[in-house]
Amino acid sequence: MFLRLKLACDVGLSALIVKLAVSCMALFTASAHAVDIPTFNSAKVVFERDKKHDHHELVYSPINYLDGTQEEDQEGYSPVNLKEIPGSLHEAVYDHARNQSALNVFQSIKKRILADGMSIENECQRLDCGDIAGWQLFLSNYVSGDSAHQYYMLASKKDKLSTIHLAIYVVDIGEHPRSIIHQVKSEISPEQSIVNIQDIEKQLNEGNKVDMPGVLFDFDSSQLNEVGLQSLVNLVEVLASQSVSEIKVIGHTDNLGSLEYNMGLSSERAQSVASFLQDAFEDKPLQVSLHGKGPLEPKVTNDTPANRQMNRRVEVQVVR
Repeated sequence: MFLRLKLACDVGLSALIVKLAVSCMALFTASAHAVDIPTFNSAKVVFERDKKHDHHELVYSPINYLDGTQEEDQEGYSPVNLKEIPGSLHEAVYDHARNQSALNVFQSIKKRILADGMSIENECQRLDCGDIAGWQLFLSNYVSGDSAHQYYMLASKKDKLSTIHLAIYVVDIGEHPRSIIHQVKSEISPEQSIVNIQDIEKQLNEGNKVDMPGVLFDFDSSQLNEVGLQSLVNLVEVLASQSVSEIKVIGHTDNLGSLEYNMGLSSERAQSVASFLQDAFEDKPLQVSLHGKGPLEPKVTNDTPANRQMNRRVEVQVVR
């Protein structure tokens, strides 16, 4: 779990304001971004930037303060569920007209993104979002206002080769609302991501196991995507030509998010792979078992985005 200390958050609290809010002026154009955001002619651009491919943290839960009595006596702000998304980032901060409210802006944005076909994955309002100082630490140095007048949602939309994640935070600051948006576009290249037959044969020859990377699944999902399905087709082709009596499927995650959540997600992903293999070998006397290890058995340390990506995997062990 990620903790961030309060430090001097109380100092200059009014000078900060959240970055995950959205919708104003021509924030994103349809040609440059996959999702068209509602426009507010009276909104003022406070900050705006684009960042090329990188890993970006998105919050999937309220942010609360841990007082040090749990979580190994660590103290600080922490979201229950924080995920790291690879992709290109567009972020913007807007101040809206005084005749608007944070709730009004938030509802307008929500209506628009639902019309655009996005799915809302997480939403909170007012005090249910947690302490506003925590949002400052995890989102932006533009956060300010009152925890009782904050609104947040995280939405996504996917196609065959990309996923758009839209994090939106809106808050009343004095007499006007402010919205902050993070749009992250993640793209994958099937040609580069599919685990091919040669890779599978090499791994089996070296240690009777195959690591299937996290690209088998869409972010935060246990449903196999097209890249994952083709990778498993290749695995079945290799195993069909060998003498195998048992297959053990073991799911792994990185250490972002709670232990309970990651244990469940790793088990669900292992179940998806195990079900695929059971169906593929239904005519053979082959035993398939599954295990979810969550973040407990990392392949490498979780100290960098690249390493965390390596730890998000499903391991297939073969007993001959």
